[in-house]
Amino acid sequence: MFHDNELDASEVQKFHNAYNKMADVIQESLTSYLWMYDEIQTDFYKDGHDIHSIVLMLLLDFSEAIDGVVVLVRAGSAKNCNSLMRTAFEIQLQLRFLLEERNKYEQRCLAYEYFNHRYFLKIAEKCDPDSQQGKQLRKETMGHFCEGIFDLKDRDAKHDTKVYKDKMDSQRYATIKQEISDMKQKSKSTKSKTTIDNWFSLWNGPRSVKELAYHLKWGPLYEIYYRKWSSTSHGASALRRILGASQDRIDLNPIRSPVGLPAVSVDASRQVHLLIEFLLTTLVPRCREHVMNRYANIVKPGIAFIEKIEGLSEVT
Repeated sequence: MFHDNELDASEVQKFHNAYNKMADVIQESLTSYLWMYDEIQTDFYKDGHDIHSIVLMLLLDFSEAIDGVVVLVRAGSAKNCNSLMRTAFEIQLQLRFLLEERNKYEQRCLAYEYFNHRYFLKIAEKCDPDSQQGKQLRKETMGHFCEGIFDLKDRDAKHDTKVYKDKMDSQRYATIKQEISDMKQKSKSTKSKTTIDNWFSLWNGPRSVKELAYHLKWGPLYEIYYRKWSSTSHGASALRRILGASQDRIDLNPIRSPVGLPAVSVDASRQVHLLIEFLLTTLVPRCREHVMNRYANIVKPGIAFIEKIEGLSEVT
């Protein structure tokens, strides 16, 4: 039940020509972004501070998500773009928060690093059958499907646990550990339950992605886009597949359908350029003329073309 299977050969080619033009617009936006990334990387390498690696890797993760959208748009698969768009949105929020205040830049990057180590430490502890976490997990999942999945015979979980604990205990993260300790102590003294799930929650930071978006004045975008994209990721958008109904049947949107593809393509390109504008302002203002010229001459006309496409503009 693929969309292409419901078309004749001439229609398939017509549709795919449109898909390629839409994907090309996102690709051109990404090309400008990656050119600018090279300039940022050059500056960071000259500075020589290893803390910049967090920003560089997040910038690449953002481009990875958008590149995935390009691939899906070329295939005419609109619905699957939502999860990648949500990923790109979250990464963009984190990058904006990291670079928000120069005097907090280093401590926020270190917090990101620390929570990354903590994530892998928790996995290692679950894989160790002798750890408290490992014992508890095995007790809770006894009799479950794949209950032995954490018993990795080719990995030394105790060694991995020590590696990540040593990293987290290093002097590099002393201020991070002190802040977490202070937050826990405050929670005890006020008898309020405090969970610290996100690196950006330290130093009275936002406690959730929603709070992060509102902190950065991106509340409307969160409410409109992030919630829509999340419903797909959480499997809560199945009813949106209904295209129409008659007395004896329901018409369902087929697999790999282009319904909503123009909107997805425009949103993806604009999300890239929102981040580009932010990076031009905060990191590489010298790149503005080159990037804006490419936008005016290549991307903007492409977006105008997409917005004129008819027949594919229903909301996914």
